[in-house]
Amino acid sequence: LIYQGVRPVHWSPSSNTALAEAELEYPENYKSRSVFCGFSIHEASMSPQFKEIMGKYSTGHAATSPRLLIWTTTPWTLPANKGVCIHRDIEYCIV
Repeated sequence: LIYQGVRPVHWSPSSNTALAEAELEYPENYKSRSVFCGFSIHEASMSPQFKEIMGKYSTGHAATSPRLLIWTTTPWTLPANKGVCIHRDIEYCIV
């Protein structure tokens, strides 16, 4: 078992990710539905380096402003999302 603090973390060795408790109850042949979603990037949360990079791609129109693309198998949680985490040691790309 993997623990975070005093609570166990359900872990999927095949996908190398944590699992929600609901995912443990899926039947063997369950097909997971997933969605891609673009989150707006608020300028107040940007580092100076990120602002410089985004300035090269921003058009000033909300419909074409850069967004962070996420993928989830739990789309019912999207309305409650408050943010997206990124890792300083992971390379990202602008598409």
